[in-house]
Amino acid sequence: MQQYAASPDYARVQREHACSTVPALPLHVLLDALLYIMADDEDVTIDFVSLGMFILDDIEFKPPTPPVKDVVGGAGAYSAIGARIMSPPPLSRSVGWIVDCGSDFPDEVRNTIQQWDTSCLLRETPHRLTTRGWNGYGENEHRAFKYMTEKLRIDHDALTPELLLSKSYHLICSSTRCIDLVTNILFKRKCLAPDRWVNPPLFIWEPVPDLCTPEDYEECLQALRIAASYTIEQVE
Repeated sequence: MQQYAASPDYARVQREHACSTVPALPLHVLLDALLYIMADDEDVTIDFVSLGMFILDDIEFKPPTPPVKDVVGGAGAYSAIGARIMSPPPLSRSVGWIVDCGSDFPDEVRNTIQQWDTSCLLRETPHRLTTRGWNGYGENEHRAFKYMTEKLRIDHDALTPELLLSKSYHLICSSTRCIDLVTNILFKRKCLAPDRWVNPPLFIWEPVPDLCTPEDYEECLQALRIAASYTIEQVE
């Protein structure tokens, strides 16, 4: 094959290109940068919303392990964190969840949540204390749990128009409440945006352990007919 000598200009460009090296970056940094380029703020829609509660946990272990306090907990928080792990910025804003901040809500926890860059709805409820739970670990890692303050459940009326058009919902509740939530969410979506009715959202149902009983079996089957996905823990 015939060889051609490179022109002086071509050789100069090659030398300049060789001198302008790009510093090596971790893969996750490059992926985040690419996602920022590919997606603008207005292009990010809500993909996931949890209607589970946010709980501040106090955890006590067997001695000599010291207890820990103000730990982020609750099914709503953990499902949102899982979705956030799989959604680097700017897709992190496609993760929606609701946190009821009582009069005692720690600033450190608030700052942590904001740093995750999700579409978290922080509802200020200064007339009450933040939902808190006590977790005690004993023999064989057995966990005891009790609420230390009054809990505040989250339902379909808490959803903003943005959250109401999510592509999926995480529900942790009884089978009866699951049916009620799904019915009301679909109704409110149809009223808000009739054109979205052709693509109903995915409902991910996590039943509560104490209601996974033979007596609840028939209602559980009814809930499974409308919830496209079913997730359980080892307790259930």
